Amino acid sequence: MENYLNKNLRNESKLALKQANVQWANCIAQNFLPQWLAGANLNVTEVCTEELTKMNESDAENYPGTLSFKAPQ
Repeated sequence: MENYLNKNLRNESKLALKQANVQWANCIAQNFLPQWLAGANLNVTEVCTEELTKMNESDAENYPGTLSFKAPQ
């Protein structure tokens, strides 16, 4: 446990990832869901493309070599 006491686990790149995640979630709630619930035949990647791209780029920066998030098709 003492190994973690002196480490700052928050940094600017992780903050950017969190903000990108929040923006993507907000896009889904504000743009995708209302249209989808109204009966539109949409894919989440069609509506929130910029937010998903930003989130994936930030994720790859923070966690290199891991699989990026894939939205359902």
